[in-house]
Amino acid sequence: MYDSLKCKVILLGDSGVGKTSIISRLINKYEKNPKSTISTEYTIKEEIINNEKILFELWDTVGQEKYLSLNRIFYLDAKICIIVYDITNKKSYDNAINIWLKEIQNYTNEKIIIGLAGNKCDLYQKEQVNENEVRNFCSLNDIEFNLTSTYLNLGIDNLFMILGKKYFTNFREKEKEKSIYKDSSIITISSKDTNNNKSILSNKQRCC
Repeated sequence: MYDSLKCKVILLGDSGVGKTSIISRLINKYEKNPKSTISTEYTIKEEIINNEKILFELWDTVGQEKYLSLNRIFYLDAKICIIVYDITNKKSYDNAINIWLKEIQNYTNEKIIIGLAGNKCDLYQKEQVNENEVRNFCSLNDIEFNLTSTYLNLGIDNLFMILGKKYFTNFREKEKEKSIYKDSSIITISSKDTNNNKSILSNKQRCC
């Protein structure tokens, strides 16, 4: 078992969509009326996934566009990104796709795992975003999607576990690739040494 495998998770989205409340639910410290995030905040959550202990480092970013350049500092080394929008606010979804997703695509160095949370699904009667369109978009762009409600605590743990398992699977595959590459390098070096020894023996025989 790995000793607390670390995984950095960042949450992006407009102000007021529920990023802070989602993190509060994840760490069981939910507040009904949380204050707006005025600076990037950090907390941790430990989970057991596939019998391995993973320490998720959760980063709650500022949702105002004027702080985009500041947020980019925190993208470094992120393994998972959860983009949040409010299903009762069409603009928050448009920004999720056209601003926040583009931020991740343009300013991360590796293939980051992306999740999209359609938050406040308990207010479905006021919905302004077509769920089927969102699901089709996510399917085409390799994004994990889930409707969530911080008020009723719905869908949050499910989305988080899906992303966590995906990260763990990717991590295992990378470790396997490193092991195969290492073994193949050893075999190649060993083969060269054998050929060199044969060459030395052959030259000695000619001298005699």
